[in-house]
Amino acid sequence: MPVMDGKAALQQLKADPATRDIPVIILSSRGQLAVGQYQGFETATMFVSKPFSPALLRREVERLISAPSAPLEPQLATV
Repeated sequence: MPVMDGKAALQQLKADPATRDIPVIILSSRGQLAVGQYQGFETATMFVSKPFSPALLRREVERLISAPSAPLEPQLATV
């Protein structure tokens, strides 16, 4: 991203009371990351690496949109 990276954007979203409860899916073009490379993304709802299935990603987005406002467990997934 030209202005800030994904970690900074996620940190900013989660620090703001108005946006902290919005589910965030991180979409990475890096493929599978080593465990240490997930550091800084712990507050994301889901981390998806490419390649991914658009149909499965859509299903996850629909699940997040329809979920109650209770906090969701973060997930690491290849969708």
